Amino acid sequence: GEQRLAMLEPGDFFGEMSMFEEEPRSATVRAVGEARILSVDKRTLLRRIREDPLLAVNLLQTMAHRIRDLDERLSHCEHRP
Repeated sequence: GEQRLAMLEPGDFFGEMSMFEEEPRSATVRAVGEARILSVDKRTLLRRIREDPLLAVNLLQTMAHRIRDLDERLSHCEHRP
């Protein structure tokens, strides 16, 4: 069945893992209401990172936060009887 992994806020990004791996998507995104989506291909993303390295730092910070959140959620699952 379906399971909600996250609720994204305006300005959030998704699909970044597919930019750095040659793997299929691990999840599907569905808008709850109206949404405006900007699609960025890998070549464009890498060019923008070269132009503004702070973009890469922001991506890494968000990805690290998501990993830390997932770690915490998993640790709660492991402690259940």
